[in-house]
Amino acid sequence: MDGRTILYNHLAIHRRIQAAFIESGRHVFPISLMMIDIDDFKAINDSFGHPAGGSVLKTLAGVISGSAGNNDSAGRYGGDEFILSLLYCGKKEAMVIADRIRLKFLSERFADITALKPTISIGVAIQNGEIPGRKEIDLIHLVDLALYEVKKGGKDCIVFHVLE
Repeated sequence: MDGRTILYNHLAIHRRIQAAFIESGRHVFPISLMMIDIDDFKAINDSFGHPAGGSVLKTLAGVISGSAGNNDSAGRYGGDEFILSLLYCGKKEAMVIADRIRLKFLSERFADITALKPTISIGVAIQNGEIPGRKEIDLIHLVDLALYEVKKGGKDCIVFHVLE
């Protein structure tokens, strides 16, 4: 577990995604991954201090874990990046959940941060059952690429990809 957010740490969430990917291929159901990043997180730490940044991390972790179902797994992937693995979740459902997370976080208030309204960017990738020759690392790479596109394209939004 990650001590600050009480979510899975990088290694644990990677193992959960690997197991979910194998199960998804075996029983042919969709799995969606979301990679979520706090926009301009360094500016929050630099302007308001690391305790304020920690508060933002914990708040986002709560929003993400509150959006996860019983079969889902949420983890801190690194720094201010989080990953959410959604089992039995296709494109439509994943987009609804991603937008719900983004809007819920946007509605949060932070007492320590007065001049800046934190936002998040979300990359989403889906795999629809077994794809011969594909591994969970392919889905992780695709969701990372989706998040990179969000960051490059303006932040505070969602980009979606399908693993084929």
